[in-house]
Amino acid sequence: MLNLINAFRQVQKGNLNVRITHNWKDEFEVLSSQFNLMVERLNQLIQEVYEHTIREQQLELRQLQSQINPHFLYNSFYMVQRMAIAEDYRNVISLTQHLSEYFQFITRSSDEEIPLEKEVNHARVYTDIQLMRFGKQLTIQFAELPQAYRQLMVPRLILQPIVENAFKYGLEQKLHDWQLRISFAQLDGGLHIVVEDNGEKLTDELLQTLTNTLADRSTSAETTGLINVHRRIRLKFGEEAGITLARSELGGLKVIIRLIGQEASQHHSDIMEGMYVPIAGS
Repeated sequence: MLNLINAFRQVQKGNLNVRITHNWKDEFEVLSSQFNLMVERLNQLIQEVYEHTIREQQLELRQLQSQINPHFLYNSFYMVQRMAIAEDYRNVISLTQHLSEYFQFITRSSDEEIPLEKEVNHARVYTDIQLMRFGKQLTIQFAELPQAYRQLMVPRLILQPIVENAFKYGLEQKLHDWQLRISFAQLDGGLHIVVEDNGEKLTDELLQTLTNTLADRSTSAETTGLINVHRRIRLKFGEEAGITLARSELGGLKVIIRLIGQEASQHHSDIMEGMYVPIAGS
């Protein structure tokens, strides 16, 4: 009886590898056998749920990849046309190289996880394109990714969609003086990636609505880019990871991407907070 009680306590703590060995032909043999079958079934059900969740996230990722912003595409081709008419061939070459890298990352790579360094580089390519588009109207501070985290495997498309949201819902609604800041910091045993803007349309009510949307665990919740990133990060790094929202000191939205958990903590030693590297439009 004590062995049985102790085994149940182990299951209560989350240990589903516990088994009971009972070598006598009595009532406890039946209880022990049923207990072992129950734990095996629990393991099987958990694995099935995990695999189902993985498949859902893969479908959401493909959906996110297919949602190339048409305005971004049209504006990019319009920029190329204007530069060509002005015979600004140096910038034509630079812009088309950036666009090639951008769309190759979006459309060709089938890897569901990549080194964080590649993910950050994709976001930087996107911001370089936006700098060429908006020029002096836009200032970007993009920190260097700490060396110790560059090979950390992360889900694809977790940073660039957040940066794109900053333009779509924050910056493009301002008339001038756009500011975007992307930084990295070691906190809570893992890496935090912080994306901030100085948009003027963020109300307290909207911030609360966005926060409530991230906290909604129901499958019926609308899957936006923000929710997709949040779910895939938590699936990879655990419940303490994911996205949190706050108001930035710049005035707009602050999106904190927390990469926390066993895999992240293995890479966090000797990491210093990234120094801001201002990149102003020319």
